[in-house]
Amino acid sequence: MPRNLAIVAFDNGMYHITGRQQTLTAGPVDLVAGAKGAGLERSEPAGVTERDPIRIRSRFMDALAGKQ
Repeated sequence: MPRNLAIVAFDNGMYHITGRQQTLTAGPVDLVAGAKGAGLERSEPAGVTERDPIRIRSRFMDALAGKQ
């Protein structure tokens, strides 16, 4: 495998934009097992995204207003 290859999978088990239908990973599909089967090693996550809606909105509005 190339040393500069990174694969990122964002998965919360549902399609939010179309009404929160479940994805296959909400049930029988295992992304980790698929990655291991393809010969990929699992590493620790690089970080966690911000989950506070009020802070997310404030940062977004500040960015729109040019207040970095």
